[in-house]
Amino acid sequence: MRLALHTALLSAMMCTRLAAAQESSPHDQIRLKSGDLLRGTIVSSENGVVTIDHPELGLIGIPLAKIESYGPIPPAAGPAAPAGSATPAEPNATPAVAATTPGAGGAVATDPPEPLDTGDWKVHLGFALAGNFAVNDEVTLRGSIGAKRETASDKTTLEAEYYYRLFNSLVTDNNVLAKVLQEWNFGDSPWLVFVQGQYQYDEFQPWTHRVSLYAGPGYRVLHDETMDLTFRLGAGATYENGDVNKLEPEALFAEDWTWRISHRQELNLNTSIAPNVEDFSDYRVQSQFEYRFLLDESKRGLSLTAGLRDIFLSKPAPDAKANELRIYAGLRYDF
Repeated sequence: MRLALHTALLSAMMCTRLAAAQESSPHDQIRLKSGDLLRGTIVSSENGVVTIDHPELGLIGIPLAKIESYGPIPPAAGPAAPAGSATPAEPNATPAVAATTPGAGGAVATDPPEPLDTGDWKVHLGFALAGNFAVNDEVTLRGSIGAKRETASDKTTLEAEYYYRLFNSLVTDNNVLAKVLQEWNFGDSPWLVFVQGQYQYDEFQPWTHRVSLYAGPGYRVLHDETMDLTFRLGAGATYENGDVNKLEPEALFAEDWTWRISHRQELNLNTSIAPNVEDFSDYRVQSQFEYRFLLDESKRGLSLTAGLRDIFLSKPAPDAKANELRIYAGLRYDF
């Protein structure tokens, strides 16, 4: 009787340990270009960084540029590696998924698993509306749209925003600003090259249309799951069309900073200085700051946003203001 009870208790303990080991065992793996293999649970893949929850090391963010492949762990063809271990990969080895085919009598190697990040576009829409109906009637509208696509080799960013204001039924602001930024990486190097174009329309400026185009190198100072910081140095020109048409050669000094405070909060600051290369005292400073708070626990959905956009001209036209400051608060939806 005592022997049977002891045997039953031992069997229950073994079953419990086996179940716990299966629950804690890693489900995903990341194969680095260096040859190392990390196993754990992939929790996110965005902004060019794959984050894996390692059983021993915790959360680790790895840039896509350093990753050869990642995804679910394929069924082992031989003895399994210890859970969460990092083991060197064999030269030129490609992870294969073993699948059992009826009648084949064994495991058949198929294509490697597809990466979780397919490089799809990430799109967002923004909207803000304010009104004042007292002594004067005033309505201000802001709409924005953006899209981003990032892979291990390049990143494309598209942004556009529109401001419209009515004051006592008179239009006092009608402004469009659109920008496209294309960046190309050099593998694991922090260096990059970029091409940037910008278009601005303003009904109430001496110029009506302003088009800028720049190109040059950039340097990525920080790039992880928490923060991104990139500096860019370029050269190009700006063409203004309106009461006076002019084309000015310009340099460009720019920075893009993103701080992911938490999985629901994010800060973005983009600043650029574009001096006239023929007269460095004639320059334009453009800044955009935005804070975003995600209302849902997921990384997509509705957010509260607040920010500002400022454009400063050191030598404005006689009938133009030196500073254009716009402040907003509203909603944003990420697809």
